[in-house]
Amino acid sequence: MVGIKKISISINEELKNAIDVLADGEGISRSRLIESILNNDKNIKMTINSMRADTASGVYAVPSKKTVKE
Repeated sequence: MVGIKKISISINEELKNAIDVLADGEGISRSRLIESILNNDKNIKMTINSMRADTASGVYAVPSKKTVKE
């Protein structure tokens, strides 16, 4: 299980308001909604899988921006 780390980000007010509306609609916290969105991102999933696959060697393969096409 991966531990939870607290971070701070800056976003515009319109985006923050949209996140709040979605989180309220789901009955979850803003943090939980953002974590869920990030966990479902293709590039993040690929990076996590790459990091997990080769943690023993200490080398992490990070996909380039061209790797995953939307």
